Amino acid sequence: NRALDGELWALSGSRAWFGPEPFDALLEQRLAAFDIAPSDPLWGRGPCPAGTACAQLEHAAIAEYPDIAGGLDAAGLEHARRALRLDLRGMSWHWHGDAALELGFTLPAGAYATAVVQELLDDAAAQAALGDAA
Repeated sequence: NRALDGELWALSGSRAWFGPEPFDALLEQRLAAFDIAPSDPLWGRGPCPAGTACAQLEHAAIAEYPDIAGGLDAAGLEHARRALRLDLRGMSWHWHGDAALELGFTLPAGAYATAVVQELLDDAAAQAALGDAA
C-alpha cells in the first residue's frame, strides 16, 4: 500500500496500468481511495517498464527462476501487470459448527476469490505459528 520509486500503478477494476511517474499528492489520494494499486509483473517479452527501485526488485525476483522467465518469453507472452491488493467489500462470515466456515464478499473485476482465501489461510497459519512460539 505504498509506492516504490519507479512504481507502476494498476487501475482498479481494469487491466490497465500506468507509470512510472513521481509519487505525488494526487497518486496518494487515488491509492487511499482504492482507485489504483501497486502492481507486480506477469513476466513476458519486452523490457520491464518499471523504474529504478521497483525494476531492481522485480528483476531480482525473476532472476531466481531463469527457466520460467525464458519459457514465458519463448511462449510469446507479453509483459503485463496485476494489482497487488484488492478492494474487498461486504465481508461476512458464519461458522457452521466447529469445522465449517462460510465466507461472503464482493471482489472487483479481475480479482480471484481463491487469492483472498489463500491470504486468509496464510495469515491464520502465521498467527498460529506465532502463538506456538510464545
